[in-house]
Amino acid sequence: MPDLSIIILNWNTQDRLVKCLESIFSNAPQCEFEVIVVDNNSEEDIADAMAQFEEVLLIRNDYNYGFAIGNNIGYRASTGRYVMPLNPDTLIYPEAIDRLITELETDNSIGIAVPVVKDTKVRPANYTFAHLYFDSIVYRNISNLFDRYRRSVAEPFDVELFSGTGYICRRSALSEDKIFREDHFLFGEEYRLCREMSEKGFKIRIVPDAQIHHFASVTFKDDAERLVVASRLGNVVQWEIRKERLGSILGILTGLILWMEQLLKLIFLRVARTFKTSKQENYRKLEAQSSVAVSSLFPLLKDQSRFQKKVNDEARLYFNGGKEREAPIVNGFADLNA
Repeated sequence: MPDLSIIILNWNTQDRLVKCLESIFSNAPQCEFEVIVVDNNSEEDIADAMAQFEEVLLIRNDYNYGFAIGNNIGYRASTGRYVMPLNPDTLIYPEAIDRLITELETDNSIGIAVPVVKDTKVRPANYTFAHLYFDSIVYRNISNLFDRYRRSVAEPFDVELFSGTGYICRRSALSEDKIFREDHFLFGEEYRLCREMSEKGFKIRIVPDAQIHHFASVTFKDDAERLVVASRLGNVVQWEIRKERLGSILGILTGLILWMEQLLKLIFLRVARTFKTSKQENYRKLEAQSSVAVSSLFPLLKDQSRFQKKVNDEARLYFNGGKEREAPIVNGFADLNA
């Protein structure tokens, strides 16, 4: 049995995937490890690209099940004592994995060891609930003012929440059959994973000297329509997380604050786009995201559960070219055993 299972979920990111795998094997950890690539029914044929990595187990899904289910399929095929969900748009730097494993081996109370993005300032303030799930323009700018007085942290430290990729989980701290809850097609996975770790009494530790490179949002940022679908789902998931964390009243109140900010931003962008011809494409994408946030408020207030199902169904169909899988749907997703 390997010490570590690295699970990479791929969807139409062949070039990034190859570079990610090259970085893993070029900077291979000292422990025994396996790499499992789960292809979520990509339009690309990655067979030729994967031929150079004979030691990698490739699992081909016949349907795009989304992030949580896709990773869970890889998890059930893995055997390592530690499990590393890794985005394909990631590069591993030398000794990063070894440093995460060492942290886990040193302290059995750690459930997840988390790397940091290279050349970023590592501060505990970046791992608070407000920083991660209250994406307020005003709050962000106020926080940035204080950042100049906050020192970067070089030593490992424990947090309640994190967001990102390349973290390593202790298998014994996870559920037997899954890493992530399968509530949504995409987003919110790390939040619920963190909550489950805390409930089980395990620590989440940030390891500053374990560094990776992450080309965030590669799947969405170059496609305007795809960005809109993802933004709508992101808004729904974050609305649910804030209500779950803060309670209904504060959850809705924070949602209203963010809605007002996005409304003002939308008005500004529409006015600015009439004058700034050199930034039309950038403004158009920002405008689309703000428009999604503004239009999501009233459906969420009226019937949150119904709107969540609608948005998840929309995302699932969009990322599968409008096709349904010919299998029973359980909680919004296809029954893989059918």
